[in-house]
Amino acid sequence: MAVDLAARYINVTPGTPSYPQGSFKNATGPGLLDGTPLEEAWTNDVWGLLYAMLGAAGITPTDTVDTALLSQHFQAMKYVAGHNDYDALIDYDIGSIAIGSDDIWYEATAANGPTTSAVNPVGDTTGTWKRFLSQKMVSLSGGGALLPFIFYELTDSNTYTLPLAANVPANGWVWLELPDTYSDQTPLIQRSGSDTITDINGTDTEVGFNTFSSTWVRFISDGASDWRI
Repeated sequence: MAVDLAARYINVTPGTPSYPQGSFKNATGPGLLDGTPLEEAWTNDVWGLLYAMLGAAGITPTDTVDTALLSQHFQAMKYVAGHNDYDALIDYDIGSIAIGSDDIWYEATAANGPTTSAVNPVGDTTGTWKRFLSQKMVSLSGGGALLPFIFYELTDSNTYTLPLAANVPANGWVWLELPDTYSDQTPLIQRSGSDTITDINGTDTEVGFNTFSSTWVRFISDGASDWRI
């Protein structure tokens, strides 16, 4: 899955805390062959990482050399760092967090992955994963997509979008709070797709905060096409 430099080559600097699998070393003089070789395996290992990041981010190389001012690889790295989708090729330790293909956050209760046995959290019946419940408030601004099972604090008047109800288990929830500090803001919560939002007055496609006081709203999915308040 990844090249172990010290295991593959003789002419490397032994592993250290900074470089556990060894590091490159120069030849001791012109024409001598005691330096780390420029070889296909480790160079393709590096390119494999870069291509994986570009692919995950949906970025097509422009065939223009990256610079510190404009780097597609850095853009891809930022995308990957901001996403935590489940990947069967990753080893997960106990307590690791991953987002399933159903857009639900999961926490690993047992180590799993290619080294042991990969277990997809979606539909898991082995107890390897459990639904992750956020233990802290997530402060939001700028609008965008909401995820289930997270406590959100809204801080502005932008528009936020609920996940598809069908992608959230029945009775799954999204919790939104508008604290007193931001009670002058009027954020708008809208549905995804053709979902509905139901309250005592009937159904709608969006809900606004305009009470000018601190408040909270919990949206509960029916697991199909509706969020109830």
